[in-house]
Amino acid sequence: MLFVVALMVFMCYTAHSEHTIDVFEVKPSDKPLYYQKKWLKYKCTFIYFAQGQTKEEWRIIMERLNDGTYLKCAIFRTESYLTFENFTVTLTGPGVDVVSHDVTSIGETALKHYETELDRPKRKVSSVDGKFHKKLSRVILMAKIPGDKKTEL
Repeated sequence: MLFVVALMVFMCYTAHSEHTIDVFEVKPSDKPLYYQKKWLKYKCTFIYFAQGQTKEEWRIIMERLNDGTYLKCAIFRTESYLTFENFTVTLTGPGVDVVSHDVTSIGETALKHYETELDRPKRKVSSVDGKFHKKLSRVILMAKIPGDKKTEL
């Protein structure tokens, strides 16, 4: 019974949502690295500088919501063992107006407001040097976009 309910929820979610999902590796390095996802006319870029022992699998989802008038970029991993020195996530494309963000640490704990900075004109959220506590599990940027239902997939 639980499987049937889960399947129905999944089918409803995918039926009303245009989205794409990638799995990528976040690697420790002595310099900043990045991962970029292009979808439709939009691009989500995750720039990070992380330290640790091993690489990790992370996910990125880009999704059109609310009849195509909002775009969400979510970058996440349930639990990360890496220490992030800093990060930036940008969301670009025609008509992108970043309206909100959500950043969490281990255990889905929201970061303090002073640990990140949302720069709407530059369409990005970044860690704040000296205030970010170096743990990260999810970054979401939400943007208003032109409601063009005819965009080619």
